[in-house]
Amino acid sequence: MLAPSARASALREPFSPQLRRNREAAVARVRHEIEAVFAPELAHAGPGRAQLLDALTVAGTWSSWSMMRDSMGLDVDAARAVMARMLGALLVDAIAAGLR
Repeated sequence: MLAPSARASALREPFSPQLRRNREAAVARVRHEIEAVFAPELAHAGPGRAQLLDALTVAGTWSSWSMMRDSMGLDVDAARAVMARMLGALLVDAIAAGLR
């Protein structure tokens, strides 16, 4: 449901300060949700926390989902599996870094 609106917004974003503000607010909300959901894993990341938050943000955004579905042609189950693998790999790495 989001894809048509997101694509239209992306096309007009360079010309619209409001659309840029909307996107910035959406990314901020996603980052806030990631910080809440993955707080323990982010804490394990230590000095790599900011980079892990950036990586989780990129991996978990609509842009990543859109690339898998639209550009790569993955079906929902395959895209969901790839996303779970990306996020899982990032989190396992963060936990392992905290144990080193």
